[in-house]
Amino acid sequence: MLAHNDLADGVTADLTVQIPNPLPATMGEIIDAVVLRITGSPVNAIERAAYASFLGVSEAETSANSPLGDAALLGDFVGLTLSRPTFQYR
Repeated sequence: MLAHNDLADGVTADLTVQIPNPLPATMGEIIDAVVLRITGSPVNAIERAAYASFLGVSEAETSANSPLGDAALLGDFVGLTLSRPTFQYR
């Protein structure tokens, strides 16, 4: 429920702080940065491609129009990240 800010009454989580500022140049770099910030471990090429597919973008696409500005999609992205097998293994 953390990923969608559905915590106890009055408790909120600002997920936008996970998005680097300034934005990296590409969506692949944003994916790398956000996942690393949340889990402490880097993504591999297969995971990055899966994240990009989930977001409906190309890894090489410019980050200027990042879909992670959508709060619901960002929540889904964080939830997906928290369910990474490599993160769960820890």
